[in-house]
Amino acid sequence: TKYKSILPLTRIYITMVGIVTLLGLILGDELSQGLLALDPIRVMYGLELWRPFTAACFLGPPSIGWLMNAYYLFEYGSSLERAFGTAQHLLFLLLQIGFLSVFSAFFAQPFFAQSVITSMLHVLSRSMPNQKVKWLIFTVPYWTLPYGLMASDVLQAGNAAAA
Repeated sequence: TKYKSILPLTRIYITMVGIVTLLGLILGDELSQGLLALDPIRVMYGLELWRPFTAACFLGPPSIGWLMNAYYLFEYGSSLERAFGTAQHLLFLLLQIGFLSVFSAFFAQPFFAQSVITSMLHVLSRSMPNQKVKWLIFTVPYWTLPYGLMASDVLQAGNAAAA
């Protein structure tokens, strides 16, 4: 099946995103925030060690934006895993979750899955800048993709301050 053909770490991450999203739908907004959000006090003193991982997997409730982010996660995760191997990709994800947990705790951001996607894109745009990639209906080099995503975020948000 197509699901089995996805590279292993990307498949695990996408599955976790689906599970966390489904859990968020079942629990509702308030309870899912309390259970899935990054809470540094609960991580350190309550040993709720799942919180950094759920914070890295929660893309919000299902929507067009959620679908686009899940697609980007699949595309960039697959590209990174294919280019650098599963072990390097695992190390990358663990380091990103570690760094983003610290920064998200400092800035009081409960979820950071969007930042993981952006970090994947950053690595790809720097490590293989001239490789062509399909973005929506366009084929562009990787180095231009961060600018395209920034423009689409601004257009979706409706104001320039969103960027």
